[in-house]
Parts: sequence; structure tokens; C-alpha cells
Amino acid sequence: MSNVTKISVSEIPGICLKEEFITQEEEAKLLQDMDKPIDSSLSTPWTTDVASRKTQQFGYKFNYFNGELNKMERDIPEYLNDLLERIQPFHKSEKIEQIIMNEYSGKDQYIKKHVDSLYFGSIVSILSLSQPCVMILYELSEDGKVVDNNNNNNNTSEDKQKEIDITIPIRDLKTTGRRSGLILQPRSLLILSGMARYRWKHEIISLQDYSKHGFDIKQVIGDNNNLDEYRRVSITMRSIAQNKNV
Repeated sequence: MSNVTKISVSEIPGICLKEEFITQEEEAKLLQDMDKPIDSSLSTPWTTDVASRKTQQFGYKFNYFNGELNKMERDIPEYLNDLLERIQPFHKSEKIEQIIMNEYSGKDQYIKKHVDSLYFGSIVSILSLSQPCVMILYELSEDGKVVDNNNNNNNTSEDKQKEIDITIPIRDLKTTGRRSGLILQPRSLLILSGMARYRWKHEIISLQDYSKHGFDIKQVIGDNNNLDEYRRVSITMRSIAQNKNV
């Protein structure tokens, strides 16, 4: 793609990465609990609703094909209570009510670039588990022009978020050509708010696309890893937007 400008993640307003947010012991327990079948009639809790990865959803179910969000009978599992208690303060008054877990296995699985649905609240938290992955971010704006984040430097992050017109459908936003990338390590917590939440698409690229984006796969996941045995798992935590009736 021509006219691509790569920038540092630190230049994206509203993005926060907390390394080693949980311990290795906590990570191992979460993975163990996540892999337990929810129902005795099922051999695995992971579903294949989408071809690019496996998922589990709790609280509310997001339909990947028509964009609808519906309340589920399946509540958020109790084994997540301690984790949510630690993460809820980052979401302030927006109660976390929806969980999606993603599992990426082997060298081909991914999630395409997207902005989280406007059905969800203003803050998105993503906990990474098992193995590292690469996330690529793409800037959006209403007119396709690069957003000048240096204006109004005295504004707080909350002020800047209020300036974002979230009534504009995501599909009507245009790419500016600016992009960034970062490695999400196991046990890290990524928090997206403000511009990072509403004006930057993000994607998890497949292992086979690392070199295309300038990443050395051995430096990311290590020299001695069998790509077919690669596994990265994430827990995405979101509230429901106050103006959405679902």
C-alpha cells in the first residue's frame, strides 16, 4: 500500500499497555479454566462460529455476521471474578458485562482489522495469554486526513474522548495511511480508550504475515517453536454502551 506512514504506538492517544499484569500461576489457572467444557455434553468450550479462530462469549453474544448483540443465558463465569475486580477500575463507571475469548492456533489464524462495535462502551480491555502475538493498528478519520493530536494539548484524555463523534458509523470512516504495530506478550493487558478505541482499527495478524509487516517471527515467538503448535489466547472485556438497548 502506498502512502503508508508507520508511527510509534506511543503516538496513539488512548492506548495503554501493562506488561505482566497477572502472574504465570494466574495465567496457567485461567487457561485451565477456559479449556474446561461448559456443558458435560460438549468436548470443548471453544466454538468455531468464525473460520479465522475459535471463540467463547459470555454475558452478551455478538453476531459476527449481522453485527447484532443479544443478551445470553450464559453468565460471565465465576473463575473470572478476581480478574474482573482488578480490571473494572480501568473502565470506571462502565460495568464490564461482555466477555469474548479468542484462541489463535497454528500459523494461519487471525482476526481481521476492525473497530469494536459501537454497541460496546468506551473502554476495551484485552488480556493476552499463552504465547506472544503481533497487533497492527490503522488510523481512521472522517475525511481520511491524518488526525492532529497536538492541538488542544491542555485537554485531558476525557475531554478528547468527548470530542469524538461516535454517532458516525465505523464503515463511513476512512483510513489515513498511518499505521502502527506492537507485540502483545503473554500476561499483558492492553487498554483501548478515546482515539485508540474509536479511531484506530486493530487486527491480530497470522504468523505467516509477520514478515509482510516487518516483524521477525523468531524474535516474536522464539527460535524453537513449532508454528503448527502455536497458541495465543485472549480475554476481551467490554461494557455495553448506555445508548444501546439490547
